[in-house]
Amino acid sequence: MARAENVQTISAQAGEALAIYRFVHLMADGKFDYVDTVDLRADGVTAEAAAADGDTFALAPCPQPAVMLVEAGEAIAVGSLIAAEGGTGRAMVASAAGAGLYSCGVAMTAASAAGEIIEVLLHLSANQA
Repeated sequence: MARAENVQTISAQAGEALAIYRFVHLMADGKFDYVDTVDLRADGVTAEAAAADGDTFALAPCPQPAVMLVEAGEAIAVGSLIAAEGGTGRAMVASAAGAGLYSCGVAMTAASAAGEIIEVLLHLSANQA
């Protein structure tokens, strides 16, 4: 069973409907949206879903010394650097995102396919892919 550890959340405002366990970015309007391109920094992970624009939700900020649950967008091996998949905010292998892009953490559990929930040790780094 996937687990989250040492997670601290803050209240945040959604800029669109958001699913749980997805990477999000703070937009210029002060709301959080999915990371829409793979070269956009992930500022946190949704710790609960938001039904619509303007809804308040729990956000686990990046970086923090925490293990957070994240939905995989592809098969991911343990130890892989993780990036946010553009448009969905799901986890992807950072090397698939391309060089010079942000990594958001390290996979602590594996996913055999998209849609599985994995454990990610959160961090925020550029040029890790």
